[in-house]
Amino acid sequence: MGLADAYESVRVDGYDVDEASVEAARETVAEAGVADRVTIHHRDVTDTDIRGDYDLVTAFECVHDMSDPVGALRTMRRLAAEDGTVLVVDERVGETFTETGTDVEPLMYGWSVLHCLPVGRVEDRRRRRGR
Repeated sequence: MGLADAYESVRVDGYDVDEASVEAARETVAEAGVADRVTIHHRDVTDTDIRGDYDLVTAFECVHDMSDPVGALRTMRRLAAEDGTVLVVDERVGETFTETGTDVEPLMYGWSVLHCLPVGRVEDRRRRRGR
């Protein structure tokens, strides 16, 4: 919505597998008055049928929650135009959890184990069941 609000000629497509989040996002887009430029899709971003030729493909704070992050990144790269950009933004934490890490690392590790991993597993089960 921020991009559509700042740039009137931009078209934005958003993708999410969570139906409730998609509905909430659609309502927010409509309330913000940018529904003519922003479309929220209820689809798995790893779906190979998604087509596009985007100047910019982004993922903010989500790849680590996905059950198939590599598939999502492949789709993102495929959706980017030949001279397009793929931008992935996520927390910067160590590759492994250590005692000598930053003060934030235990918090991130806790979120990862108690939230991110279960979310990814649920989506993996849904995908295997064809939902």
